[in-house]
Amino acid sequence: MFIKTIGILGGMGPVASADTYVALTNICQQKYQAVQDSDFPKIILYSCPIQEFDHEGFTEDALQRKVILDKLIAALQTLEKAGAQLVVIDCNTVHYFFDELQKSINIPIVNLIRLTVDYVQAMKYKKVAVLCSQTSRDLNLYAAPLKASGLEVLQTSDAEQEIINEAILAVMGGTVNTHHIAHINELIENYAHAGAECVILGCTEISNIARKLTHQAVLVDSEALAIEKAVLLAKD
Repeated sequence: MFIKTIGILGGMGPVASADTYVALTNICQQKYQAVQDSDFPKIILYSCPIQEFDHEGFTEDALQRKVILDKLIAALQTLEKAGAQLVVIDCNTVHYFFDELQKSINIPIVNLIRLTVDYVQAMKYKKVAVLCSQTSRDLNLYAAPLKASGLEVLQTSDAEQEIINEAILAVMGGTVNTHHIAHINELIENYAHAGAECVILGCTEISNIARKLTHQAVLVDSEALAIEKAVLLAKD
């Protein structure tokens, strides 16, 4: 059924990476009726923890960014050598380096950011909000391509970003509780009341917490879109 080996570059953080593996196998079951072992694609999961990268992302320090980039390239090349024929990077923030990363290997990387922006455009949404890491927000990782596509993006305040940062850290440490769930719920509801037609989950840890929410807003899960794309590519 599947002819290509999927590589998952994770470790940023490990909990979200484990979720990606489970979500990938779930999609194979639900969309492609996978049951037996041979019904699933080959999957190589490389969890590569990066010391210079935390729950907020990374700083503006050029040397630090160079170290992160070098480690990501080495990890991707390891996946390629191990037999991966396409890659999902299980972290939104490091897509900041996407062009350099794609040039470093000869197999395709699913561009999680581009995929999400294209989906939002295809759905003809006009006004959106984004829940993402501190660095993704500061770099306008989602805001820039969304605005370039003609969409209005609701700006996350510093106080709101702190709530998101706290929730990301809780997922990473396994300490998510009703406090975090209630606060993320409230943020999403506030964005919906402010006119957001959808809320983009632009962080894999936020994707993890999203299934515990009770809001009525439309969510666009960047991680889910990337996984579905990877599974589809593995069939070609």
